[in-house]
This record gives sequence, structure tokens and C-alpha cells, in this order.
Amino acid sequence: MTEQLPREMYNNVTGLFKGLINGRVDVVIFPKLGAEHYLRKFKLEDKLVISDKPLLEIPFYHYLHQRSKDIAQAVQTEMHKMHTAGELQTLISAQEQRFVDANEN
Repeated sequence: MTEQLPREMYNNVTGLFKGLINGRVDVVIFPKLGAEHYLRKFKLEDKLVISDKPLLEIPFYHYLHQRSKDIAQAVQTEMHKMHTAGELQTLISAQEQRFVDANEN
């Protein structure tokens, strides 16, 4: 995605966001939930802006131990039903909120 653009690599999240705040980079690509947490934790909400639309969405996959391979199709079917009904997003949102609440300090 950034192949034709000048890039900087950072070893940690703090360096990444310091590079953005200090103008060494114009854009940081980082997961939204982690960025929101970092900005709140270090009170940077007034210094940085998170875009409204994601740059890209990456699909996640579930993995099963080989001894459970016979239930893989059933798990896939159930997850598809949950996704279609909106239940999966509700569970994901609840977990995201738990993460935020647990890291409020």
C-alpha cells in the first residue's frame, strides 16, 4: 500500500505516534481500537485525528486444533449465521468495550 511512498519504521507504538505528532510522518497506519486507546491513555485526542473510514479491512480467520477438524464446518456455519444476524458484531463490540474499560487508566 505504501510501496511508492517514503516510509519510516518504528520499533514501538510510542515512537510511531511521536513521529506523527512531531511531523516526521503525515500518516500512521494502525488498528483503530489500539489507536483510540493510546490517544486516550496519553491524552492526545486534541492532537491527532482518526479517519472516519478505514483504509482497508482485513478478514480474520478462526483456527481449530487438528483434533477438532470434524467440527470446522459446523463452526463456520454458526459463525456465518451469527454474522448475518448481527450477533457476531454485537459480541465483537462488547469485547472491544471491555478492552477499553479495562484500559481506561
